[in-house]
Amino acid sequence: AEHGRNEVPNTEVEKAGDKIRNAVVALGAMVGLSKVQWKKLTKGLLDMKLIGK
Repeated sequence: AEHGRNEVPNTEVEKAGDKIRNAVVALGAMVGLSKVQWKKLTKGLLDMKLIGK
């Protein structure tokens, strides 16, 4: 499956710090780190539901 194949980094911001942060996050997603983040997020949400929070 291909997810986000037409997405581009959000670097159209005014502050340099925001631009750098967005570029780093986009780079991480491009090299496959977002899959790990999504797995951790879904596991955390499921764990919260199981313990009733």
